[in-house]
Amino acid sequence: MKSKFSRKLIGFLVPLFYELVDNSFTHGNATSLILGFEDDVLSLKDNGISFNPIDELKFNSPDRHQGVGSFIFRTFTETFRNRISFSWSRISSYNELTFDLSEIVDDFFVMPMSSVEPDIEVSLFESSSRQLAKVKASQIKLSEKEIFIVIRRINQPSAAIGFIDEVLARLGKEQTLTISMPKHEYFNDLQTWFNDERLIIKYERFLE
Repeated sequence: MKSKFSRKLIGFLVPLFYELVDNSFTHGNATSLILGFEDDVLSLKDNGISFNPIDELKFNSPDRHQGVGSFIFRTFTETFRNRISFSWSRISSYNELTFDLSEIVDDFFVMPMSSVEPDIEVSLFESSSRQLAKVKASQIKLSEKEIFIVIRRINQPSAAIGFIDEVLARLGKEQTLTISMPKHEYFNDLQTWFNDERLIIKYERFLE
């Protein structure tokens, strides 16, 4: 898939599948999960409770505690409504969610990043869960002044939320936290999810 589609498109798909997998185990009580890619069709099968996210998922306003997976799924389906076909079926004891990528024209672009001088630079690429990201945030050294952190790579939106949440928990009431992170449709409203006046989020287009 990497040779056929751009890193930008994969940047939409990877966070989506992280959230879908997490929800399958956390909310669907799945014990088995199968990811597949054949003939330009991505599929996710799990043996959790019967649930059709295309028709049954409730899209409540997300915050840092809940609703992230639903938001990611809605954003993805709305962004690619006329470019990717989505389907769900219940086969035996498995849910099967498929994404047909055969008709997509991959025309994304990446703009250069603006010049920044962060206090701390991190990557959440290997932080596959909110809890792991919180652990990473708890280990970084923070100064007693304004904090400027650049997050360059993110695979799972929930991980970014966990990281920021933990850093905010460590800040004093008079400190501010500025986060520079990749510009992405998944993160457009991220600052409102926290409702914390100490937090400023800036979005950048990072060079691939």
